[in-house]
Amino acid sequence: MAENRFNQIDRYVSGLMAAEEVVEFEQRMRENLGLAEGVHLHRDILTGMELQFMRELKDRLILADIPEKKINWKLIALIVGGVAVLGAAGYAIYYYYLS
Repeated sequence: MAENRFNQIDRYVSGLMAAEEVVEFEQRMRENLGLAEGVHLHRDILTGMELQFMRELKDRLILADIPEKKINWKLIALIVGGVAVLGAAGYAIYYYYLS
């Protein structure tokens, strides 16, 4: 059963080939420069994907460590209430002096 080239390269790079297959595959790589380049390219792609995955995971972990800022609704309510009371008091004083 003939495997396609990509599957053979993937199995070789992943270490899934039997020892006899590895010897035969490495012999074919020595004879076929295109196959050897394909193996190197496959390794580079897998390494790049792993590095990208690690960067994304690191960024997610960093973001997970940053605590979310919670809105302090009680403080906002106190400030708004204080402004309302001062406004009402100011209006009352203003109205009292005008009348």
